[in-house]
Order: sequence, then C-alpha cells, then structure tokens
Amino acid sequence: MPTPSASLAVTKVTDARVRATGKWQKKFLQVLAEAPSVKAACLAAHVSRMTAYRYRHSDPEFAEQWQDAINQSVDDLEAVAFKLAAEGDAGLIQFLLRCHRPERYKDTQRRELTGADGRPLAGKIIFLPAKESGDE
Repeated sequence: MPTPSASLAVTKVTDARVRATGKWQKKFLQVLAEAPSVKAACLAAHVSRMTAYRYRHSDPEFAEQWQDAINQSVDDLEAVAFKLAAEGDAGLIQFLLRCHRPERYKDTQRRELTGADGRPLAGKIIFLPAKESGDE
C-alpha cells in the first residue's frame, strides 16, 4: 500500500503533467488558429507532431479545438483571398483554399474525351494468350 507521501508525490507529478499538457496545447492551438500548419504549431509549442496527433486522437475535446483552430485560420485565409482576388493575384490563395475547403473551392470543370471529329471514342479489348514458361 502506498504511503501518503508517495501518493502526494504522484499527484504532484500528475498535476504538473496536466498543466504542461494544457500549456503546449494552448500555444499549439493559438498558432494553428493563425495559420493552418500543424508543423508550425508543433514547433511553436515545442511538441512533436506525433504527440500532437496522439492527443488529437485520444482527446475528443482537443480534436474539436484543433478543428476550430484550423477553421479560424482558413476563415482568415479566405478573407485574404477575396482581397487578393480583387487585386488580380489569387493563384496561390486559390490552391490553399482548394486544399482546406474542397467542398467550396473544388475544380468544377468537366472534361470529355472524344474521338476524331467529335465522335465517341471507340476501343477494343484484345486478349493475349498467357505466356508459357520459357517464353520470357
């Protein structure tokens, strides 16, 4: 049976870990809300990407905060996109928006392939006999 002092020591270590975890998560989410880059957020929070993803997977509340931070940064990006589009330079912003909001910014062009003179493509399937051993 653990002694009262041992239990107190374990509680203090656990409390310190909880505070440290909350501290890096706060910084991580703050940076992620500024730019949708997990790498940059991890660097700023001094935590590995593996740790961040592990916490996201195991903590639904953190996962929700993570998504909220991404959404906030993409909202800011969207505002910049409209400003840059008005100035005529939206290529990079368009790419970033397609990555983060494909449901809204996906490529909606339709491409159809036709044969000569616009006729439908025609094709044939040719079955070749299987190779026999030694025909390599």
